[in-house]
Amino acid sequence: MKEKVLIIFFRYIFPMLILFLMSYISMFLSFGGYILVSSIYIVLNYYLIVYIFQFGYSSKIKSKNSLYTWLDSLEGGTDLLNQLFSKSLKSKDVLVNLEQAYLTLNHYTKYDHKKLKLLRGYYKVLSEEGPLDKFYSTVHAVIIGVAIWGINKGIVLEIARYSGDTRIIGVEPNFITILNIITFFTIGILFTSVIIKDYYLGKKRKKLIIEIIDICIEENKS
Repeated sequence: MKEKVLIIFFRYIFPMLILFLMSYISMFLSFGGYILVSSIYIVLNYYLIVYIFQFGYSSKIKSKNSLYTWLDSLEGGTDLLNQLFSKSLKSKDVLVNLEQAYLTLNHYTKYDHKKLKLLRGYYKVLSEEGPLDKFYSTVHAVIIGVAIWGINKGIVLEIARYSGDTRIIGVEPNFITILNIITFFTIGILFTSVIIKDYYLGKKRKKLIIEIIDICIEENKS
């Protein structure tokens, strides 16, 4: 409970306290307006980044506790691989690591031919590109295309350009425009990266696992 309270404090409350502190300090400095505006952008970007990472790691729909539902979601594949292969790497030799993976899978299934085939079928389905993967591939291509088009046409700059009166806080409008551009690119790159990682990372691992399981099956034929 104490750890959770500390996490909540440092993740959500502490940045706001820093912002209030910087706001107070800025009142006594000739360039305080720049410090204040920069602090606001940094804290806002921080909260956006926290939200993006939480979206990436905790927005998956949890399946109901039934085999019927699980057969469609197939949850647990990544967790199983993490559990089986989370030991520290003892060698950088490719063959040594492949043999270790081979022995680990055999040990997990107790050299049972049927279990190996079931496991192979499971990871084969997980590694195949489904409609959701194709949808996200299309979305990524569209987003990147629109972003490049917007940059070339100057649309992104127009959206980011701040034209309001900032004399009251002693900050040039161009400074806010620069902060806007940095925010757009930072959040855009991070959001795209999290989505790509969430849906595509681990494809190679699963395909390699299938190949190793095939070898295990061949070796354990009765």
